[in-house]
Amino acid sequence: MSLCFVSTFGVFPHYFHKRKTAAYAGIGLGTGIGLAAYPSITIYLFDRLGFRYGILSLGALFIIPAVSIFVFKPQYRKKKYYQLRNF
Repeated sequence: MSLCFVSTFGVFPHYFHKRKTAAYAGIGLGTGIGLAAYPSITIYLFDRLGFRYGILSLGALFIIPAVSIFVFKPQYRKKKYYQLRNF
């Protein structure tokens, strides 16, 4: 679970410059919904698929944020640089 938090708080500031507060509010809201839904999803997967495949399917959910950390390419604002001319 900690990989999800690290990847979102590391990636979001690079993409949301103007509405960073709203983006962090969305992270908090999504975290709350995810923590509320996680037990129900886990019980459903274990009942439907069994313990082994339930763990494998939950592992796939946590591998996605881990991979996004390595694939992420930051997008910074472009700065204007002026060249000095020799007169």
